[in-house]
Amino acid sequence: MLKVIWILLLGLFIISCGETSDTNQKEEVLFIHESFNVSQSDFAHLIMSCIDDELIQERILSDAFLFLDLVDQILSTDPNLLILVDKQHHLPADYVPHDLIALDSLSWVHVNRKGHFLREASVTALYEMHQQAKREGITLLVSSTYRSYDRQKDVYNGWVNSLGQVQADRLSAVAGSSQHQLGTAIDFGSIDASFTGTKMERWLASNAHLYGFSLSYPQGYELETGYDYESWHYRYIGSAAVQLQRMFFNNLQYQMLEFWEKNETLFRDIWKKKDA
Repeated sequence: MLKVIWILLLGLFIISCGETSDTNQKEEVLFIHESFNVSQSDFAHLIMSCIDDELIQERILSDAFLFLDLVDQILSTDPNLLILVDKQHHLPADYVPHDLIALDSLSWVHVNRKGHFLREASVTALYEMHQQAKREGITLLVSSTYRSYDRQKDVYNGWVNSLGQVQADRLSAVAGSSQHQLGTAIDFGSIDASFTGTKMERWLASNAHLYGFSLSYPQGYELETGYDYESWHYRYIGSAAVQLQRMFFNNLQYQMLEFWEKNETLFRDIWKKKDA
């Protein structure tokens, strides 16, 4: 009798182990990306709770792995590359990037004057983009880069004195609200409407994203960005962020950056590498 009981208990133990193994296996399958502690159902709830646009929701949920893969890459890079800087989100007056490089020291870059500076990651990407443009017969002219808080104040006040505040606000940023203070924004060419349609502008429009650069103020979205269309103003945000913008956020930088500003902490909390 005792032998029978032991056999029954052993059978139950084996079944129990099998069920536990199956359960663990099912739970493992539910995690949609190896770098994030999130199941398919939890991810769907997360996306629907933090994004109102149904088309963006649908795009993300239809390719959740790719979305999280890009987020994983972004979280692994410098968080300052995706700081939201606009009319509502300002940088402090003492914000100065720590790794600015003087473009005067670089023989390969074409500039309109001396005194340009960019962050190191931007310079690396600009070099790669410059080399490819050169191979295709295009010369990229860098006309504006990093501006300090005080320099931006002078630029903005100059526009106000020239055009009045209403028009100045469409063309220039109040000190602290300019992407140029980040050290990752570049104005190319003539920095005015005559740049649109030039060979350089067309080449950048087709290729800049391949090197991590994103057009900040696109045509048709003046109301949303608060600025007139600027075909010459690009910001370096990195290749993964550009892909995220293009594939899931209507290829609109402001949409992607607003999403990231609101939800970066949320994704960082479920990121398995956060304590690595």
